[in-house]
Amino acid sequence: MGKESMEALRRLMQVEHLSALVLDSGYPHGRKCAPDHWNVMKWLTGSGDVEATVAVTKEHVAVWTDGAAGDEMLWQTLGEGVEVMSGQGGSPAAVATWLQRQLSGVQSPEVGVDGMSCTATFVESLIAELRKAGGMTVRTNLDVLQRVWNGRPGRPSVPAGMLPEGERVASVADRLGQLRRAVRQRHADGIFISAAEDVAWVLNLQVPADGMAAYLLIDSSKATLFADRSTLTDDAVQVLMAEGVFISDYSQVKQGLRDYFEYNILMDGGEIPYTLYKTVMREVVNEASPVGQLRTGSDGQPEETAEKSGDKPTSNTTFRGIPYIPQRPNGCLAALGWGLMVVGSLLILAGAFFLWIVLASSADSKQEMDKKKQMVAAVDSLTAELDDSSTVVLNGTTAGVNAGDTATTSDESVASAEEPIDFEVDSITGDTTYIYPDYKYENPYREEISNMIGGFIAICFIVGGLFLFVPGLIVVIVYNGKKRRFREWYLKQQLEHKQG
Repeated sequence: MGKESMEALRRLMQVEHLSALVLDSGYPHGRKCAPDHWNVMKWLTGSGDVEATVAVTKEHVAVWTDGAAGDEMLWQTLGEGVEVMSGQGGSPAAVATWLQRQLSGVQSPEVGVDGMSCTATFVESLIAELRKAGGMTVRTNLDVLQRVWNGRPGRPSVPAGMLPEGERVASVADRLGQLRRAVRQRHADGIFISAAEDVAWVLNLQVPADGMAAYLLIDSSKATLFADRSTLTDDAVQVLMAEGVFISDYSQVKQGLRDYFEYNILMDGGEIPYTLYKTVMREVVNEASPVGQLRTGSDGQPEETAEKSGDKPTSNTTFRGIPYIPQRPNGCLAALGWGLMVVGSLLILAGAFFLWIVLASSADSKQEMDKKKQMVAAVDSLTAELDDSSTVVLNGTTAGVNAGDTATTSDESVASAEEPIDFEVDSITGDTTYIYPDYKYENPYREEISNMIGGFIAICFIVGGLFLFVPGLIVVIVYNGKKRRFREWYLKQQLEHKQG
C-alpha cells in the first residue's frame, strides 16, 4: 500500500507521458460504502472509510477531504511531499489551482483523469478550469485502476433477489411507467441510472450488504438491466423477464449506450462516471435523477397514487416552477420528410435522364427525316421533267415505267439525288411510287409518337418527384422550426428559473 501504489501510478504516468493524475473516491454505483473493487482510497492508504480527491504529479501529492484535519499520518503512507487539504473539499477549482501551481514550469502539461472514478460534473468542471489556465490538456480515456491495481478485488458477487411480495408497493411495470412520466416532464426520452439504490427501487430488488454492480437503461419502450447473471437470483431473473426487463451483461453497458436510439437521454452528471456520460451518442439532459423524488414521494403525490395513476402530463403540470408545454416535435416527422425528399429526388433525376434520352433520339430522328425528304424532293423534281417517256435513267440506273418509252433527266436533276432511286408511274392515275432500296416502308410518325410517349413518361417522373420532394422539404423545414423554437423556449425557461 501507500508508496507501492504511488510508484505504480507514476510508472503509468511515465508510460502515458502524463504530467499529473487525478483520482476520486467515488464509484459508479453511488458514493457511500464503496465496495473494495472501486475503493481507490483503500488501495492507496489501507483504510476503506476515507473519501477524498487525490492529485498526483511526479514529485507531489495533494489530498482534498471534506472532514476535519483527521490523521495526517494516514496520508503520509503515500510518501513525501503530501499536502492534505482537510475540510476544503476537492472542488474542480481547487484541484485546477493546485495543478496550475505545480505544473507552471512544465511545457504543454497533460493531465490524466480516471473517467470511471470521477463523475461527469467533476471532470467537465475541471476541464473548464484548466482551460482557463491555458496550455493544459486533459485525457479522460484512462481506466487507471484497471491498469495499475494488481490483485484488484472482484465486483460484488452476492446475488440480489426480489423484495418479498408483501414489501412490494408497486409492480416493476408500474414503477417503469411512473418513471417514464417523470422523465417526460423533464423533456427527455430516456434515462440512465447507475446508483444501486435507485436501480433496486425501480426493479423491486434487495441490495446485498456488499453492494450491487448494475446499470439500468430505460427508453420510451424498453428497459435494460446491465448486470452479470451470477449477481441475480433465479427468481429475480424470472420476475424481471416476465415484467419485460431485458438483462444484458455488465460489460455491455458501453455498447448499450452507443446503441441508444432515442433523441435525448437524462443522465445525472453528479452520479454518472464521465466515461459512460461521454459514451452515449445522443443529446444528454444533465439533471438530477427523478428516482430520488419518486422514492420519497416529494413529487407532490403519494407513491401508491402516482404509480396507479395512468394520466399523462397536461399543460397545467409544472416542473420546478416551469410550466409544462407539449413535447417537442416527434423525430418520426423529420424522418418522413427526409424520406419523401430522397424518393422525390430520385424520381426527378430519373425523369431528367429519360427526357435527355428522348431529346437526343428526337434530334437523330429529325436528321433522318430530313434526309428522306431530300430524296423525295429530288424525285419530285425529276418527275416534273418527265413527259410520256417509258424509261427514266437516274444516276446510271434504268427504271421501267410505261409503254417502253424512254426519257432522260438533266445532269442537275440527277446530281440532286444522292443515291439511285427507283420509281414507277401509274399509267392510269398518274401517281408516282418511289422505291428507295435502303429504306423499308415505315409509318413516318412512328418516331415522333415514340418520342412523345417517352417525353410524357419523363415529365410524369419529374412531376411525381416534385409532388414528393416539395411536401418533404416543407415537413423538414416545419420540424426544424418547431425544434428550434422549442429549444429556445426551454433554454429561456431554465435561465429564468436559475435567475429566480
